[in-house]
Amino acid sequence: MQNFKPDYILGLVDGEGSFTVYIRDPDISKDVKRRVVVEPKFYIKLIERDKEILESLKQYFGCGSVYFQKDTRPNHQNCYRYEVYNRQDLEKVIIPFFKKKVEVCKQKLRLQNIL
Repeated sequence: MQNFKPDYILGLVDGEGSFTVYIRDPDISKDVKRRVVVEPKFYIKLIERDKEILESLKQYFGCGSVYFQKDTRPNHQNCYRYEVYNRQDLEKVIIPFFKKKVEVCKQKLRLQNIL
């Protein structure tokens, strides 16, 4: 397992990651009170040989899942995905990490403009 620095994670997510919201229409029945389900997700997708990086991210954050994603398109490789879709994990772990790091980056940029 690798020991990551937060800046490495920020760069990795900037290049290979995504925050996504899926909106889907569940099977509509009389028992369903809502007709639309909103599913926020955070994920990073890397080629098969980089699975260890994703496992290390899972360990770093203490949440999420790593799973195989087969890709049969020409000129594409099989991949692994690290994904966090549990709302509590997103709200308590993932989003605070990025909010904190983005604020630090903003402060650094302000200092550079002053100098």
